[in-house]
Amino acid sequence: MAYDVAADPRLDPRLKAILSAIPPFTARDVDSRETLLAEANSAAARQEAERFRSFMELCDTEEAAPSAGLRVRTEHVVSAPDDNTINLQVIRPDTDETLACVYYIHGGGMTSLSCYDGMYRSWGRLIAANGVAVVMVDFRNALVASSVCPSRKVRRRPRTTGSCSTCTATVARWATGSRHSISASRAAASGASP
Repeated sequence: MAYDVAADPRLDPRLKAILSAIPPFTARDVDSRETLLAEANSAAARQEAERFRSFMELCDTEEAAPSAGLRVRTEHVVSAPDDNTINLQVIRPDTDETLACVYYIHGGGMTSLSCYDGMYRSWGRLIAANGVAVVMVDFRNALVASSVCPSRKVRRRPRTTGSCSTCTATVARWATGSRHSISASRAAASGASP
């Protein structure tokens, strides 16, 4: 049974109006990974992804998520043991005080999207405004390019089957290093990616 946005009583009516304008996505089986990669990186799919990214950018406003009093930076970390470079977006209050940490994994099922997309930038600022450091990982996507692999070349086969856990372990080690003023004893993981 397909999800009916209009019938969901939990949603704010303003969100219903926006979400009802997004065409439903129907997943289907494909005969091979190569077919899936070709479809996901076709001109039509890239155009649809850009439309969705434009929608996500609407969420990134100073009115919705102010940046005043926050520090935002990008860090580059090499994951172990697979030696993949991952990019981290770090958002925290503009202080050198040791803070609790929220490790946030963006949506997209490790196949698409980026922590640098507007909705996630905004969400990171909203979380950090509560007095915590937010570390958002931009991992190597399995289907489409990301900031880690921007050339639209996607690895034919993932290097490790545990890439999500590898990223998580690497980020945890990085975030709890003493030079980052993030408390190892006060850390939580959160996110939108299954």
